Amino acid sequence: MNAHDIQTVREQLGLKNQLLSPAELVSLVLNEGYSQQLPGGVTLRRSYIAAEPRIELVNAISLAERLLAVGCFTEIINWQKRVFIPVSDKASAILAAVIEILG
Repeated sequence: MNAHDIQTVREQLGLKNQLLSPAELVSLVLNEGYSQQLPGGVTLRRSYIAAEPRIELVNAISLAERLLAVGCFTEIINWQKRVFIPVSDKASAILAAVIEILG
């Protein structure tokens, strides 16, 4: 089952606005290239930086300080600061904290 199928099944079950669990999201983003709209207009997606997959939070720079406090990191790429969740065994816990901040 791919990410699109999972989302379709969730919608059919009436779970359209319910987020997947942080662990499911991390796995789908990294393994399937899935992207997810999070609260506050932030998008969770996979990006490749120097041929390495990253978990990026797009449109989250205004919250960078709070996100850094829960384990995210920023990097300046092409003169633009971007926010990432470390690809590690802590990724789903950090994502859970991010979702909490975004409310």
